Amino acid sequence: MESDDDQSRASFFDKQSYTSKQDIVQAVIRYNSTMNRPFRVISSDKRRYKATCTQEGCAFVVQFAFSQTFRPPTKFIRNSCALFETTKSSRREATGKQIALSPMVREMLVATGRALRSVAIQQKLKVAGITASYMNCVHALRRLHLEVFGNDADQYTLLPSYIDELNRRGDKTSIELTGGVFKRAWIAFREGIESYTPYHERGVAVDGTSLKTSVGDVLLVACFRNGNNEIQIVGVGVVAVENEDNWTWFLANQLPHLRPSPAFLISDRDKGLINTTKTTAPDHPHFYCF
Repeated sequence: MESDDDQSRASFFDKQSYTSKQDIVQAVIRYNSTMNRPFRVISSDKRRYKATCTQEGCAFVVQFAFSQTFRPPTKFIRNSCALFETTKSSRREATGKQIALSPMVREMLVATGRALRSVAIQQKLKVAGITASYMNCVHALRRLHLEVFGNDADQYTLLPSYIDELNRRGDKTSIELTGGVFKRAWIAFREGIESYTPYHERGVAVDGTSLKTSVGDVLLVACFRNGNNEIQIVGVGVVAVENEDNWTWFLANQLPHLRPSPAFLISDRDKGLINTTKTTAPDHPHFYCF
């Protein structure tokens, strides 16, 4: 006579909803992860899917047959191997591919967008009882970014249309292409320009930082401290490298739109900024921070 636990195991696959082969694969993965058992796929094609345990002598088998419709398995025998014989290979939900397919993780990406971090995914999975390494979460996030946001390099082809839309909305922009290939771009946000005016005596800080994308590049930033004592960005630039030429181009675009002129500029005075401020902003005192 089967115990309640045996019956719940046997009914696991009957309770699942199947609309595609991927649903079947996920069900097998979830079952073996729950049971903490390793498994191997014996056959997988357009008409069938079969998996067994990797432990020698274990009776476990689950077999599906399908064509146009997808149903519970035609054959299922629960595991007969002892739990202590299992290995880490059973934890398939912890791989980057499976993490990326997790509805829970995908909902996180929808809610937070590009702000989602690998460590947040790892912590969320831990709460759900799933052990995943940090690097597998990194790989999962890369998969999701590629799927949802597309290739980083391909995004550059969309910049001209993005610039046109910003101009239509009242932002200030400039973009340079060389032979149809992106060279550099500058954007001054309308809200930043309007918010800056009452606080021009607080000066403007400028800085550059490397972009952590597959194509690299450098982000140039101009910002100030607003009425809430918060750092507010007034303009940004995307360039290939932080040097005197690009800083000159950036400030030549940015400064004319800051009215009244900032009381001073502050920076780390690195990579061309000292010479740039002398030629582009000679009337602006230039301080530096540590």
